[in-house]
Amino acid sequence: MVATVFLALGLIALIGSLVHWWLPDLDVALTRRVAGQLVINVFLPALNFEVVYKLPIDKTFWQVPLILTVGALTCVLVASLVLLPARIDSRVKGSLVLASAFGNVTYLGLPVLQGLFPEHQLEALEVAVLAEVTVTSLDLVVSSVIAPLYGSEAGRSPKAIAKEVAEFPLLWAIALAAACRLGGMHVPAFVLMALHLLGATVSGVMLLVLGMALRPSALVAAVRKPGHLATPLLVKLVLSPILVLVPARMLGLGEVKTHAITMEGAMPPHCSH
Repeated sequence: MVATVFLALGLIALIGSLVHWWLPDLDVALTRRVAGQLVINVFLPALNFEVVYKLPIDKTFWQVPLILTVGALTCVLVASLVLLPARIDSRVKGSLVLASAFGNVTYLGLPVLQGLFPEHQLEALEVAVLAEVTVTSLDLVVSSVIAPLYGSEAGRSPKAIAKEVAEFPLLWAIALAAACRLGGMHVPAFVLMALHLLGATVSGVMLLVLGMALRPSALVAAVRKPGHLATPLLVKLVLSPILVLVPARMLGLGEVKTHAITMEGAMPPHCSH
């Protein structure tokens, strides 16, 4: 089952990576940018609304963000200490620290959870939705603090960060769905169906976009000269899931959600890092 899921996801990503050869006239960079905008502003908000509207507002809504926040900040601290004596460009060091803490919980994490938990889709998607909002918001804050410390561009002001988080479409979708749920507002069936159809496209589109970003030459270079990539890989793929699993069990998150949040904690760094 697990092998089938990862082979299927890998095949979609492979198709995305081959788009360069199959469609030579396609502007891949533009396609990725437009597809990403559609995912963030249309497809994911639709999925988020549907998931949150159909589920009870319970302790999961504070447990998942808390667990992921503590885990990510611990990873930032550990990576910073490990990389402290490293003789590399400070800006690269800052990127490695961020890569050690913030994984690809959406473009990779969401389709992985959908594939691994076919009989518990809503529970797994609830974790994915909360993980995306938590990790993205925290990434904005931490990167703004780290940037000036590692000699990069000046960090954004708290007001600018708050404005960017407040304008996050996924957050608005969750807030609106929660308001409808708590307020007892009935959403028409045709609206929910439309949201479901839009949300159903998310995984395939995201994996295609992810595949378009893959370059065999870059992967070969990373393997041949791993350099300091060992730190973010070990911290993100080994320490992070442990930091997530332990408190999830302590808080009684539930078996499915515990497995789901552990998988999100183990997601590899996003390519933007």
